Amino acid sequence: MAGRQRRYASLVAMDSTRVLGLEREKLESMLAADPLLVYRVMRAIVRAVHQIQRQLYMQQNELTNYIYKQHGRTEPGAGLFDRLQRLLRAPQSSICPTAARGRPAAGTCA
Repeated sequence: MAGRQRRYASLVAMDSTRVLGLEREKLESMLAADPLLVYRVMRAIVRAVHQIQRQLYMQQNELTNYIYKQHGRTEPGAGLFDRLQRLLRAPQSSICPTAARGRPAAGTCA
């Protein structure tokens, strides 16, 4: 409904389905004439947005858990930040095995 740009949606039907199209002007005139329809449309929009928000919140929690607790492990040194700190403190030869033998081969280690 925002602007007059063309929209595209892709769905897969689980059963026989009928698709209906509604022009913007006709929808707006229906909404102006029927307050209950306005309520139902707004409720459907709020429910859809709430579901998306809930999914994003769950994904954020999973990512935070992965980064800071490393799959739920909470012992010291298990997190990504701790491992990065150990890598930065490690000598070059322990990071790049070819560096211990002299100059690294092209494309192996920086």
